[in-house]
Amino acid sequence: MLETLKETTMTAFNRWIDEIKSSPEKSTDINIAYEFERIFSRNIVTIAFGEDISDEKFEIQVRKKAGNTELEPKMVSIREAVHEIADQLADDWIKKCANPLFLVAITYGYNPDITAYSKAITANCNAVRKYVHNYVKDRQSGKRVCKLENNADILSLFFENPEVFTDDFIIDELLDFFLAAAITTQNATQTIICHMIKSPENLKKLRNEFDTFLKG
Repeated sequence: MLETLKETTMTAFNRWIDEIKSSPEKSTDINIAYEFERIFSRNIVTIAFGEDISDEKFEIQVRKKAGNTELEPKMVSIREAVHEIADQLADDWIKKCANPLFLVAITYGYNPDITAYSKAITANCNAVRKYVHNYVKDRQSGKRVCKLENNADILSLFFENPEVFTDDFIIDELLDFFLAAAITTQNATQTIICHMIKSPENLKKLRNEFDTFLKG
C-alpha cells in the first residue's frame, strides 16, 4: 500500500515540477484539495482493483447543474460517477422525506422510487454495478490482470476464496472501497486544508517541506 501511495504521489509531484520548469514564471497553480483527493483515491482504487481504473468512462445521467433534478446523459469516469450519484442520493433522500407516501412506505421497510428522478438514480447505481461486474468478469477470464507485484490487491484475495466470496459480495466490497476513496478522502482533505487556513504556522511548515522536497 505504501509503495502504491509513493508511486501515485511521485507521479503528481513530477507533473508539478514539469509545470514549474516549463512556466516562464517558474511557478504553477495547484488545486491542492482536488490533487490530494486524486492521489488518495487512485491509491485506494489501485489496491482494491489491482490497477488504476479511476479514469475509465461509461454513461450515466448527471444533473445539468447542482441542486437541479433535470438530468442529461454524460460519459464519466467511475470516480466522477460515484461523486455524482452520492450527491444525487443525498438530494433525493431529502425530497423523499418530505413526501408523506414515502414515509408510510419506509415504515414498512419499502423504499420506493416514486419520481422519475429517483428512478434515474437507481439506473445510475445499476450502471456502476454493471461496470464493476464486467471488470470482475474480465479479471476472472484473464482479459485484465492485476498490475501490482505478487497480485497484492484485494480483488485477487477475493478470487482465492470463491466458495466464500460471491460475485455480488465482491462488487459490494469494491464499491465500498471506491466510496472510501472518492468521498472519505475528499472530506479528510477538506478538513486538513481548513486546519491549514486556520493555522498559518503549520501551513508555513508544510510549504517548507514541499520546497525542500521539490529542490531535491
